[in-house]
Amino acid sequence: MKIPLEKIKSLMWKTKDVRNVGIVAHVDHGKSTLSDVILSEAGYIAKDLAGRLLYLDYLEEEQKRGVTIKTSSISLILKSPSKDYLLNLVDTPGHVDFSGKITRALRLIDGAILVIDAVEGIMSQTEYVLRELIRENVKPILFINKIDRLIREMNYSSSQIQARLEDIIIKYNSLIKTFGKDDWKYYFVDPKNETVLFGSALYRWGFTVKTALEKSIKFDDIIKMVKDDPFSPSKELPLGPLVSRIIYEKLPNPIDAQRKRIPHLWDGQLPEYLLECDPKGATIVYVSKIQYSSGRVLCTARVFSGILKPGTYINLESGDGVKINHVGILLGSNMKIVREVPAGNVVGFVTSKCEVGATLGSEKISGYFKKPSYRVIPVIYVAVTPLYPKDFEKLLELLEKIKLEEQNIEYRINKDTGQILVWGIGELQLELIIKELSEKIKIYTSEPLVSYRETPKNAVRKENDDYIVEIKPISSDSGEMENKIELRGFSTEEKEIIEGIIDSMLKSGPLVGEPVSNAEIVIEKRDKKRKVDINKLIELLTKALIEVKTEISEPYYKFEIVTKPDYMGTIINELTRRGGKIDKIIGEEGDAVSVRGIIPVRMAIGLPSTLRELTHGNAYIQLTFHDYLEVSEKVRESIINEIKSKKGLV
Repeated sequence: MKIPLEKIKSLMWKTKDVRNVGIVAHVDHGKSTLSDVILSEAGYIAKDLAGRLLYLDYLEEEQKRGVTIKTSSISLILKSPSKDYLLNLVDTPGHVDFSGKITRALRLIDGAILVIDAVEGIMSQTEYVLRELIRENVKPILFINKIDRLIREMNYSSSQIQARLEDIIIKYNSLIKTFGKDDWKYYFVDPKNETVLFGSALYRWGFTVKTALEKSIKFDDIIKMVKDDPFSPSKELPLGPLVSRIIYEKLPNPIDAQRKRIPHLWDGQLPEYLLECDPKGATIVYVSKIQYSSGRVLCTARVFSGILKPGTYINLESGDGVKINHVGILLGSNMKIVREVPAGNVVGFVTSKCEVGATLGSEKISGYFKKPSYRVIPVIYVAVTPLYPKDFEKLLELLEKIKLEEQNIEYRINKDTGQILVWGIGELQLELIIKELSEKIKIYTSEPLVSYRETPKNAVRKENDDYIVEIKPISSDSGEMENKIELRGFSTEEKEIIEGIIDSMLKSGPLVGEPVSNAEIVIEKRDKKRKVDINKLIELLTKALIEVKTEISEPYYKFEIVTKPDYMGTIINELTRRGGKIDKIIGEEGDAVSVRGIIPVRMAIGLPSTLRELTHGNAYIQLTFHDYLEVSEKVRESIINEIKSKKGLV
């Protein structure tokens, strides 16, 4: 592959001819396949390999599993009807375990192609990415993919195909209104204005209403062509040139996009040059992703103003200095070193230390980019122990690097066993973390374990001559198990110390030593002038906690399972056996059924692979965190015994 590096460097400066675009979707709806089509149009891969090579899924695990695990970026040159333009293309993960990576990737882009499988339609992860697109003020267009499935698998007539496509568009636009943006029309799509594309990325054909009318091609014609040869429509309706034109015409350039996006994304003083994407202003860069390699930190970022070149920059939130050694153009798994990259472009750079979500500036200003909002609650974990004790510190160093890259994992040392406990949001994420660790050092790991909570059921008040301590239960509407701490009469310095003590004490509840959550703790100092006696305060707080009666709460997943009607009985039996509660069963368009409900996380371990086996691969399951719920009397004792056994208390 010959990279037109000089031409890319030239187009980077023509900001109105730059497009920063992401491909987003529910897992397995065709993001990486569409990326291949775009790459083949730019001449990066052979056209007959598009859809099969999955060029941006370059990690071994991605190729093996058929899912995108990390965010990949690549700069390439495409043609609009009148000129060449620069596309900085970002391919994002679709699996729910990597939702944090998706959200952070959206900060890099101004427009997105939202890919939807014509058979499966809008799924739970589709809704998630759409909500995040709106939060980040990223303008989407739709590509309804896999229309060949409607023809070859579903045997739809032309009227059925049209009805199915209309239904997807109506549901999409309905979600836009539901998510409640004042400027919802900015995100609306309409087939008549070419903000909706239809086709098959795998077979490299696609069309809009306009192009179909221009070529006098109807659904009956497409059906006939596909049944004859699924590649046949690509001769009349090639997808590559169409996507290339639509990206340029329908998605915003960085200047127009930043005027709209920046006021919503920036916290603090807003410089005019940042709003205008001005390369003459101070340099401001947002870091979306970091990756450790051979002792270096490789960062993927967006230059929002100024010019990024090697030098020392300021982390505008922390005030720390960050030295950038090299700046480069991203090309998937590679980076080509260049002297500088101007505002409006996605960029790679090499440093020795940086953090995800950092805003870097060439000069100090009182503002920085807000952190992307995504809610991740780790509810499943594994215990990890190095085979050789000498590797313990190395294991902690590796985990710290993974945490800096992932940000939605947690780890800590179990003081009782000496094991390192690693939390994540799903089995796939933990499996990949363990694989990465085991490639570096030899380790023992446990089976996946569930993180429980103890929630207070009564109010307690204790007091002595110096303090009053009150503990009472609170409810949480967000699903996040949090505690509320109120300290009255203490100085700021005293509060910091006491809050640390309380947090430490709440990590082990009175029932079975699980963390206490959803407690309100109020501590009042009787005499504000008297010096704090920490020992006396801890003694009173301990007495209060001993009298708090707690119950075990366990995490639940929401599940969405799409399958064929033939397997419904099998799936319902398996869900029932595992304690799942079915909320609704929805007949989807065609030969598909969606089953939705909730299931305890402890019973969902291994569920995706079991369902795939039971249905011979004809079931797709999505698990997302729902809430912590108090355990039932039926399972209470068994869960308590499980926790005690795990802690060596029986």
